[in-house]
Amino acid sequence: MARTTSGPAPRRMLSRRQLLGGAAATAAALATGQRWVSVQESAITVSRGPTDRPVVALTFDAGAGADRGYCASILDTLAASGVRGSFGITGLWAESNGDLVQRVVAEGHQLFNHTYTHRSFTGARPGGPGLSSAERISELESTEQVFINLIGVGGRPYFRPPFGDFNSSVLTDLGRAGFTHNLMWSLDVNGWRGISQDQTVSRVLNNHGNGFIYLLHVGSQSQQGPALSRIISGLRSHGYGFATVSVLLGGAVPPPPSTVDQLVSAPVRILRQILG
Repeated sequence: MARTTSGPAPRRMLSRRQLLGGAAATAAALATGQRWVSVQESAITVSRGPTDRPVVALTFDAGAGADRGYCASILDTLAASGVRGSFGITGLWAESNGDLVQRVVAEGHQLFNHTYTHRSFTGARPGGPGLSSAERISELESTEQVFINLIGVGGRPYFRPPFGDFNSSVLTDLGRAGFTHNLMWSLDVNGWRGISQDQTVSRVLNNHGNGFIYLLHVGSQSQQGPALSRIISGLRSHGYGFATVSVLLGGAVPPPPSTVDQLVSAPVRILRQILG
Protein backbone atom coordinates (compact mmCIF):
# COMPACT_ATOMS: atom_id res chain seq x y z
CA MET A 1 0.00 0.00 0.00
CA ALA A 2 1.26 3.43 -0.82
CA ARG A 3 2.53 5.90 1.69
CA THR A 4 1.14 9.30 0.95
CA THR A 5 3.80 11.27 2.82
CA SER A 6 7.56 11.16 2.80
CA GLY A 7 7.83 10.96 6.58
CA PRO A 8 5.78 10.11 9.66
CA ALA A 9 2.60 12.07 10.15
CA PRO A 10 2.44 14.47 13.11
CA ARG A 11 1.03 12.97 16.28
CA ARG A 12 -2.12 14.88 17.16
CA MET A 13 -4.37 13.43 19.81
CA LEU A 14 -7.57 14.49 21.52
CA SER A 15 -7.91 14.70 25.26
CA ARG A 16 -10.33 12.32 26.97
CA ARG A 17 -12.85 15.11 27.45
CA GLN A 18 -12.56 16.26 23.83
CA LEU A 19 -12.89 12.72 22.57
CA LEU A 20 -16.08 12.03 24.51
CA GLY A 21 -17.50 15.38 23.49
CA GLY A 22 -16.60 14.75 19.89
CA ALA A 23 -18.28 11.37 19.96
CA ALA A 24 -21.50 12.93 21.17
CA ALA A 25 -21.33 15.65 18.54
CA THR A 26 -20.55 13.08 15.87
CA ALA A 27 -23.51 10.95 16.84
CA ALA A 28 -25.88 13.89 16.91
CA ALA A 29 -24.72 15.11 13.51
CA LEU A 30 -25.02 11.63 12.08
CA ALA A 31 -28.59 11.51 13.29
CA THR A 32 -29.28 14.86 11.63
CA GLY A 33 -27.73 13.53 8.44
CA GLN A 34 -29.91 10.41 8.63
CA ARG A 35 -27.06 7.98 9.12
CA TRP A 36 -27.31 5.22 11.68
CA VAL A 37 -24.31 4.26 13.81
CA SER A 38 -24.57 0.49 13.79
CA VAL A 39 -22.49 -0.82 16.67
CA GLN A 40 -21.46 -4.41 16.03
CA GLU A 41 -18.92 -6.91 17.29
CA SER A 42 -16.51 -6.47 14.40
CA ALA A 43 -16.25 -4.73 11.06
CA ILE A 44 -16.13 -6.88 7.95
CA THR A 45 -13.32 -6.58 5.41
CA VAL A 46 -14.36 -6.07 1.81
CA SER A 47 -12.04 -6.16 -1.20
CA ARG A 48 -14.57 -6.81 -3.94
CA GLY A 49 -18.25 -6.24 -4.52
CA PRO A 50 -20.86 -8.65 -5.89
CA THR A 51 -19.77 -10.44 -9.05
CA ASP A 52 -23.22 -10.96 -10.56
CA ARG A 53 -23.21 -7.71 -12.54
CA PRO A 54 -20.61 -5.70 -14.49
CA VAL A 55 -20.17 -2.80 -12.07
CA VAL A 56 -16.93 -1.53 -10.50
CA ALA A 57 -16.00 1.15 -7.96
CA LEU A 58 -13.26 3.75 -8.35
CA THR A 59 -11.87 4.79 -4.97
CA PHE A 60 -9.44 7.65 -4.41
CA ASP A 61 -7.31 8.06 -1.29
CA ALA A 62 -5.99 11.35 0.07
CA GLY A 63 -3.41 10.94 2.83
CA ALA A 64 -1.93 12.89 5.71
CA GLY A 65 -0.29 15.67 3.72
CA ALA A 66 -1.95 18.79 2.37
CA ASP A 67 -1.13 17.94 -1.27
CA ARG A 68 -4.20 18.80 -3.35
CA GLY A 69 -2.66 16.85 -6.19
CA TYR A 70 -5.06 16.07 -9.01
CA CYS A 71 -8.20 16.03 -6.89
CA ALA A 72 -9.87 18.94 -8.70
CA SER A 73 -9.14 17.49 -12.14
CA ILE A 74 -10.30 14.05 -10.96
CA LEU A 75 -13.61 15.61 -9.95
CA ASP A 76 -13.80 17.38 -13.32
CA THR A 77 -13.23 14.09 -15.16
CA LEU A 78 -15.78 12.21 -13.06
CA ALA A 79 -18.35 14.93 -13.72
CA ALA A 80 -17.65 14.98 -17.45
CA SER A 81 -17.89 11.19 -17.57
CA GLY A 82 -21.03 10.90 -15.45
CA VAL A 83 -19.25 8.68 -12.94
CA ARG A 84 -19.53 8.76 -9.16
CA GLY A 85 -16.51 7.74 -7.13
CA SER A 86 -15.60 7.17 -3.50
CA PHE A 87 -12.97 9.15 -1.61
CA GLY A 88 -11.02 7.96 1.43
CA ILE A 89 -9.81 11.14 3.11
CA THR A 90 -7.81 11.78 6.25
CA GLY A 91 -8.78 14.45 8.74
CA LEU A 92 -5.55 16.35 8.19
CA TRP A 93 -6.03 16.42 4.43
CA ALA A 94 -9.65 17.50 4.86
CA GLU A 95 -8.67 20.36 7.17
CA SER A 96 -6.24 21.66 4.54
CA ASN A 97 -8.58 21.12 1.58
CA GLY A 98 -12.05 21.78 2.89
CA ASP A 99 -13.26 23.20 -0.42
CA LEU A 100 -12.42 19.95 -2.19
CA VAL A 101 -14.11 17.84 0.49
CA GLN A 102 -17.23 19.95 0.11
CA ARG A 103 -17.09 19.57 -3.64
CA VAL A 104 -16.70 15.78 -3.38
CA VAL A 105 -19.96 15.53 -1.47
CA ALA A 106 -21.81 18.25 -3.41
CA GLU A 107 -21.14 16.39 -6.66
CA GLY A 108 -22.60 13.13 -5.37
CA HIS A 109 -19.48 11.16 -4.50
CA GLN A 110 -19.02 9.05 -1.39
CA LEU A 111 -16.72 10.10 1.44
CA PHE A 112 -15.23 7.59 3.87
CA ASN A 113 -12.88 7.72 6.86
CA HIS A 114 -9.14 7.17 6.25
CA THR A 115 -7.99 8.13 9.80
CA TYR A 116 -6.83 11.54 10.94
CA THR A 117 -3.02 11.34 10.58
CA HIS A 118 -2.59 8.30 8.26
CA ARG A 119 -0.68 6.34 10.90
CA SER A 120 -0.78 2.57 10.69
CA PHE A 121 -3.26 1.14 13.20
CA THR A 122 -1.12 -1.98 13.63
CA GLY A 123 2.35 -0.46 13.35
CA ALA A 124 3.22 -2.87 10.54
CA ARG A 125 4.24 0.05 8.36
CA PRO A 126 6.37 2.08 8.76
CA GLY A 127 7.21 -0.12 11.75
CA GLY A 128 7.07 0.42 15.45
CA PRO A 129 4.25 -0.08 17.94
CA GLY A 130 0.66 -0.10 16.80
CA LEU A 131 -2.00 2.22 18.15
CA SER A 132 -4.02 1.42 21.24
CA SER A 133 -7.80 1.12 21.05
CA ALA A 134 -8.15 4.61 22.49
CA GLU A 135 -5.71 6.03 19.93
CA ARG A 136 -7.57 4.33 17.10
CA ILE A 137 -10.88 5.74 18.31
CA SER A 138 -9.28 9.18 18.53
CA GLU A 139 -8.12 8.91 14.91
CA LEU A 140 -11.58 7.86 13.77
CA GLU A 141 -13.59 10.39 15.76
CA SER A 142 -11.24 13.29 15.00
CA THR A 143 -11.79 12.69 11.30
CA GLU A 144 -15.54 12.28 11.70
CA GLN A 145 -15.66 15.63 13.47
CA VAL A 146 -13.68 17.34 10.71
CA PHE A 147 -16.09 15.92 8.13
CA ILE A 148 -19.10 17.03 10.14
CA ASN A 149 -17.73 20.54 10.50
CA LEU A 150 -17.23 20.74 6.72
CA ILE A 151 -20.25 18.93 5.28
CA GLY A 152 -22.60 18.09 8.15
CA VAL A 153 -22.10 14.30 8.14
CA GLY A 154 -19.25 11.87 8.70
CA GLY A 155 -17.80 9.03 6.66
CA ARG A 156 -19.15 6.26 8.88
CA PRO A 157 -19.78 3.33 8.47
CA TYR A 158 -16.98 2.90 5.87
CA PHE A 159 -13.25 2.99 6.70
CA ARG A 160 -10.02 2.34 4.82
CA PRO A 161 -6.88 1.48 6.81
CA PRO A 162 -3.68 3.40 6.00
CA PHE A 163 -1.21 1.19 4.13
CA GLY A 164 -3.88 -1.54 4.17
CA ASP A 165 -2.72 -2.47 7.69
CA PHE A 166 -5.29 -4.14 9.91
CA ASN A 167 -5.77 -7.16 12.16
CA SER A 168 -8.56 -8.69 14.21
CA SER A 169 -8.24 -6.11 16.99
CA VAL A 170 -8.58 -3.28 14.47
CA LEU A 171 -11.76 -4.87 13.11
CA THR A 172 -13.12 -5.15 16.65
CA ASP A 173 -12.36 -1.50 17.42
CA LEU A 174 -13.96 -0.43 14.14
CA GLY A 175 -17.12 -2.38 14.88
CA ARG A 176 -17.39 -0.96 18.38
CA ALA A 177 -17.03 2.55 16.95
CA GLY A 178 -19.86 2.04 14.45
CA PHE A 179 -17.82 1.23 11.35
CA THR A 180 -19.29 -1.76 9.56
CA HIS A 181 -16.91 -2.04 6.59
CA ASN A 182 -13.11 -2.15 6.42
CA LEU A 183 -12.51 -1.23 2.77
CA MET A 184 -9.64 -2.89 0.97
CA TRP A 185 -9.34 -3.25 -2.80
CA SER A 186 -9.31 -5.66 -5.70
CA LEU A 187 -6.46 -3.82 -7.42
CA ASP A 188 -3.97 -1.21 -6.25
CA VAL A 189 -3.34 0.70 -9.45
CA ASN A 190 0.12 1.63 -8.07
CA GLY A 191 0.20 5.17 -9.39
CA TRP A 192 1.89 6.23 -6.15
CA ARG A 193 4.95 4.30 -7.36
CA GLY A 194 5.43 6.89 -10.11
CA ILE A 195 4.44 4.72 -13.07
CA SER A 196 3.52 6.49 -16.29
CA GLN A 197 0.01 7.22 -17.54
CA ASP A 198 0.28 4.44 -20.13
CA GLN A 199 1.39 1.96 -17.47
CA THR A 200 -1.43 3.10 -15.20
CA VAL A 201 -4.07 2.57 -17.87
CA SER A 202 -2.61 -0.80 -18.89
CA ARG A 203 -2.59 -2.02 -15.29
CA VAL A 204 -6.30 -1.29 -14.94
CA LEU A 205 -7.35 -2.69 -18.31
CA ASN A 206 -5.34 -5.87 -17.76
CA ASN A 207 -6.94 -6.44 -14.35
CA HIS A 208 -10.70 -6.14 -14.21
CA GLY A 209 -13.80 -8.05 -13.21
CA ASN A 210 -17.31 -7.66 -11.91
CA GLY A 211 -17.36 -5.97 -8.53
CA PHE A 212 -13.75 -4.78 -8.68
CA ILE A 213 -12.77 -2.05 -6.23
CA TYR A 214 -9.90 0.00 -7.63
CA LEU A 215 -7.49 1.87 -5.36
CA LEU A 216 -6.27 5.15 -6.82
CA HIS A 217 -4.70 8.25 -5.24
CA VAL A 218 -5.26 11.97 -5.68
CA GLY A 219 -1.64 12.96 -4.94
CA SER A 220 0.58 14.81 -7.40
CA GLN A 221 3.13 11.97 -7.32
CA SER A 222 0.60 9.78 -9.12
CA GLN A 223 -0.42 9.94 -12.78
CA GLN A 224 -3.82 8.45 -12.04
CA GLY A 225 -5.58 11.82 -12.26
CA PRO A 226 -4.36 12.58 -15.79
CA ALA A 227 -5.01 8.96 -16.81
CA LEU A 228 -8.52 8.79 -15.36
CA SER A 229 -10.44 9.62 -18.52
CA ARG A 230 -8.71 6.76 -20.38
CA ILE A 231 -9.31 4.41 -17.43
CA ILE A 232 -13.03 5.17 -17.46
CA SER A 233 -13.42 4.85 -21.23
CA GLY A 234 -11.36 1.66 -21.23
CA LEU A 235 -13.44 0.00 -18.54
CA ARG A 236 -16.61 1.08 -20.31
CA SER A 237 -15.34 -0.54 -23.49
CA HIS A 238 -15.17 -3.79 -21.50
CA GLY A 239 -18.82 -3.34 -20.56
CA TYR A 240 -18.51 -2.04 -17.00
CA GLY A 241 -20.60 0.54 -15.24
CA PHE A 242 -19.56 2.49 -12.15
CA ALA A 243 -20.90 2.94 -8.65
CA THR A 244 -19.83 4.28 -5.29
CA VAL A 245 -18.67 1.67 -2.80
CA SER A 246 -21.88 1.89 -0.79
CA VAL A 247 -24.02 1.37 -3.89
CA LEU A 248 -21.75 -1.42 -5.15
CA LEU A 249 -22.09 -3.25 -1.85
CA GLY A 250 -25.82 -2.63 -1.65
CA GLY A 251 -25.40 -0.75 1.61
CA ALA A 252 -28.85 0.61 2.27
CA VAL A 253 -28.79 2.77 5.39
CA PRO A 254 -31.37 1.86 8.07
CA PRO A 255 -33.63 4.65 9.31
CA PRO A 256 -32.39 6.73 12.25
CA PRO A 257 -33.65 5.98 15.79
CA SER A 258 -36.65 7.84 17.12
CA THR A 259 -34.54 10.16 19.26
CA VAL A 260 -31.03 11.55 18.98
CA ASP A 261 -30.33 10.39 22.54
CA GLN A 262 -30.50 6.75 21.45
CA LEU A 263 -27.84 7.40 18.84
CA VAL A 264 -25.58 9.51 21.06
CA SER A 265 -25.46 7.02 23.90
CA ALA A 266 -23.80 4.12 22.05
CA PRO A 267 -20.50 5.68 20.88
CA VAL A 268 -20.08 7.66 24.10
CA ARG A 269 -20.64 4.54 26.22
CA ILE A 270 -18.13 2.58 24.17
CA LEU A 271 -15.49 5.30 24.44
CA ARG A 272 -15.92 5.51 28.19
CA GLN A 273 -15.38 1.77 28.46
CA ILE A 274 -12.22 1.95 26.34
CA LEU A 275 -10.78 5.04 28.02
CA GLY A 276 -11.67 3.94 31.51
